[in-house]
Amino acid sequence: MYTNIDQLPNKRDDLMLAITTEEPDVIILTEAIPKAQRLPLGAARITIPGFTAHTNFNPDQENLGALGKRGIVIYTADHIDATEVSYNDIEFQEHLWVQVRLHRQDKLIIGGIYRSPSSDLRLSTEHLANLLQVVVGTRPTHLLIAGDFNYPEIDWKQTASCANDAHPSHPFLRCVHENLLYQHVFKPTRYRPGELSNILDLVLTNEDGMVENIEYLPGIGQSDHIRLQFKVKVYAERNGNTKPRPNLYRGDYASMAADLSGINWDTRLKNKSFDEAYSDFIDVLQASIDSHVPLSNEKTSKKNLYTTQEVKRLSKKKRANWDHYTITGDEVDYAWYTATRNDLRKLRRLRYEFESNLARDIKQNPKSFWKYVNSRLKTKTTIGDLKMADGTMTSSKKEKADTLNQYFCSVFTEEDTEHMPEMETKYFGPPLEDILITPRNYT
Repeated sequence: MYTNIDQLPNKRDDLMLAITTEEPDVIILTEAIPKAQRLPLGAARITIPGFTAHTNFNPDQENLGALGKRGIVIYTADHIDATEVSYNDIEFQEHLWVQVRLHRQDKLIIGGIYRSPSSDLRLSTEHLANLLQVVVGTRPTHLLIAGDFNYPEIDWKQTASCANDAHPSHPFLRCVHENLLYQHVFKPTRYRPGELSNILDLVLTNEDGMVENIEYLPGIGQSDHIRLQFKVKVYAERNGNTKPRPNLYRGDYASMAADLSGINWDTRLKNKSFDEAYSDFIDVLQASIDSHVPLSNEKTSKKNLYTTQEVKRLSKKKRANWDHYTITGDEVDYAWYTATRNDLRKLRRLRYEFESNLARDIKQNPKSFWKYVNSRLKTKTTIGDLKMADGTMTSSKKEKADTLNQYFCSVFTEEDTEHMPEMETKYFGPPLEDILITPRNYT
């Protein structure tokens, strides 16, 4: 999923509704930072349960919006093995890159790009072209780039620019062609009443058939940029954290108790040390668990906790009205769409009521309260690929652990155990040999 969200904090509830409906694995957002933002956003305001958030900005920094930073966020589902990557000597400002591990040694590079329409058109195009050349020059097996490029002059069906020959849109088109990139968006991506619709948001890949089934969906909240939903034909490795685990709710504990009670523990553990007895007990217990407790794959819920059936109905109506408007282009149909879109503002009221009820019932149901709080506060960080001693990059979690271990071992202090200092005697009294501890009550 991709969209120019135009201020993520204000549209987080609408984004959660879209995630509940569409269930994407990767989400690319541009213009995530409010234009007038001065106070820190905070990681909790951009956290989405079930996803890892990658950003090109520090959420705890002040004055991001006031300084002109617009911000890009790439969300990857927790079952995807993804790490951030960076490229050196890049002058283009708004970009973010994430590497997803695929089968065997293949890798998918996902990029988010935002070129501001207020930036110097010629200079920003030069910097953007240089960025694309650097990324393509690394020869990724699979490459996906989505973003708001702001070149309304380009007709992508004809792959030509309607501007004069000196316009920077021509060098950008040449850059796309020379780097053998394929563009997949051919319908307008930004709509405003009374204005000509344009293709501003693009999806670029290094393979023609890599993207399929592009859907042009209504924007998040009141954003005038539409939302692009599409499938990427790759095979990603699942994160090792999603291995099957015991489903404790479906365990046959009666049979387990019968198995354990039928063992003469006095005889079995006789003449064994504590460690031996403990190890034997754990082996027996684990064997019984394996026999009577089934395994299940961990599922990360993407459900919005305060979404009601009415909100889901309005969401479907919003999409239907949008589809009808894109066909007719009639202002009356657009008014029907905006009316339905505005009705979805009740998401904020539902969240407020949900949070108020949790706070009110915290004494009776503290687990629900803290579960929701933790879902908003937990942030995930990942370790990117590291350079090993031979100069190559790590390709697995074990190699990352070994590389970090070798580094930490190299900085440990090596103590001189042959020339130990003599310690000065501090106590010259009799040794304390017998210790007697007795219970005593104090009032």
